[in-house]
Parts: sequence; structure tokens; C-alpha cells
Amino acid sequence: MSKRLIEVKDLSIQFRSERSWVTAVSRVSFHIGAGETVGLVGESGCGKSVSSLAIMGLLPDRRTCRAQGEILYEGRDLFSCDRESMRRIRGNRISMIFQEPMTCLNPVVPVGKQIAEAIRLHNRPDRREIDARVVSLLAMVGIPDPKGAAKRYPFELSGGMRQRVMIAMVMSCSPQLLIADEPTTALDVTIQAQILDLIRGMKEKSGAATLMITHDLGVIADICERVIIMYAGQVVEEAEKFELFDHPAHPYTAALLKSIPSLSNKGKKLYSIRGSVPSPGSIEKGCVFAPRCSLAKPRCLAERPELRDIAGGHLCRCWEVD
Repeated sequence: MSKRLIEVKDLSIQFRSERSWVTAVSRVSFHIGAGETVGLVGESGCGKSVSSLAIMGLLPDRRTCRAQGEILYEGRDLFSCDRESMRRIRGNRISMIFQEPMTCLNPVVPVGKQIAEAIRLHNRPDRREIDARVVSLLAMVGIPDPKGAAKRYPFELSGGMRQRVMIAMVMSCSPQLLIADEPTTALDVTIQAQILDLIRGMKEKSGAATLMITHDLGVIADICERVIIMYAGQVVEEAEKFELFDHPAHPYTAALLKSIPSLSNKGKKLYSIRGSVPSPGSIEKGCVFAPRCSLAKPRCLAERPELRDIAGGHLCRCWEVD
């Protein structure tokens, strides 16, 4: 097993509502080894993106959001870092590809200048070196006419090109950990494949560890080595990719895999999980998946199961699994 680059321990995140604090993430723990690619899977609102923002130190102000637990990067707790220390780590050692580039790129600044700013902030080379590095990065991510593209504004580029610019920006400082939050959302299938191939190539070239956040199990099967399944703010299962796909233990994981469209099911009704995801903090006791689970017993509704090892590193949070 590779050395643990980052380790999340008992991470809990709450947001302030009008009346109380609402728990969005509850005692989440996982780790990523150096050079490893880990998939974080779950439906919208399960807490996966919020967990990644905690790693990046980008959670909202403490008046509206509070976090507990530890996030250890190379043994150092990121929650104990001051603002300046976190700025040196963010973008330089840990970088993130966000879901929608247009919300991250400045619409009134050419993309080349935005990449140059990231390089200048962390590495401080001279102007000529920066310009050459920007063009090299844009060429590396497959943008035609990189010198001309550097002078263009984000709105002049397609969605796929903007995502390539984001990847170029993220890789400009050769981070040790790359977090990709739904990087192929809203892109057509052909462009999705290109972006995934690009991320895979960047990872192989740099040796960076990768946390791939998605709800698409096809992406997980294509690019990840280990998979973490989240539901309603909790980790419900974790295993090596092939182990999880071949032997899903948690009923939620099994239902997700059963929901994947297949040519062998042609003409049959697509399977769906009954009910809907509970709102954060609405289930105070018992298993959070119990209201939707076909295997639920009275104990499942009354007692909350712990995440436990069921088969040599295959973790599951379920009373019905031996």
C-alpha cells in the first residue's frame, strides 16, 4: 500500500439554518495514498462536494458553517493551518477542478493571464518564463493555437475548452493531490471521454494522487482504483473497484449498480430506488438508508450501524451484512 498522502478523520460539517445547525457530513473518514486514484460517489446533496471543499479550506465563514474532525495532509492537520499557510498549500500542493469552469474563471480576464496568475503566486518566475509556461500548458491539454487561445476570454471558448483551461491551471504548479469535482458535468459524451483521458494522462505524467467526485459509476469504472460510496452525509461502503463492482455489500451500492442501463435489459423497465434522499439532518436515529431499503428490519430503523471491515479492507455500514 502506498504512503497515505491525505487522511480525513471523523469529518463532520454543519450549516446554520434559520432555527438550528443542520448536519451535512457526519463522521466521514477516508484516505488517499500517494499516486492513488480514489472515487467518491453519491447522489446530489450527499456531502461529497462539501467534503472536498473542507480539504481545500474553502468552507464558508464559521458563523454559517462549522467543521469538526481532522484532515491530515502529509501528517499536518489542515484545520490548524492559518490563512497564509493554507494559501500556500491550496493550488500549489492540492488543486481542484471545479464542476462548472464559468463559475471559477474570471469572465473579464483572458485565460492566459489567469493561468499566469496561478504560476506567479506559487512559483514567482520571470515574465518570459511565465508566458512560455502558459502556452506550454495550453498545448499540453490539447487546445489548438495555444498562443492565440491564451488571449481569449472564457466566454469565447466552448465548455470543453474551458474545462481544459481549468485543468491547465490546476496542473500549472504540479500538485500532489488533484480533486476533480464532477469534471464532465454538462459536457457531451465525446467531450467527456476526452476530458477523462486528459485527466488520466496528466495524472500518469505527474504522479499526482486523484480524488474523483462523481455520481457516474461509468467514470469510476474507467479511472479509479478504489471507491467510496456516500449517502446522506455518511460513508456507507468502501472497497477496491473490482471488489465493489463484483461484490457490492451495502443495499444502496447494490441498488446503484442495478440502476445502470444495460443493453441486456433492452425492453425492460429501468430499475430505480424507491423514495428520495432525506434532507440533511432529518434522520436522527437508525440507518440513514433504512426508509428506502427493501432489507430494512426494526433494528435498522432504531440503531445506527458503524462502518466496519467485512472482508480485508472492504468496509460497509449495514446491520444485514455479516
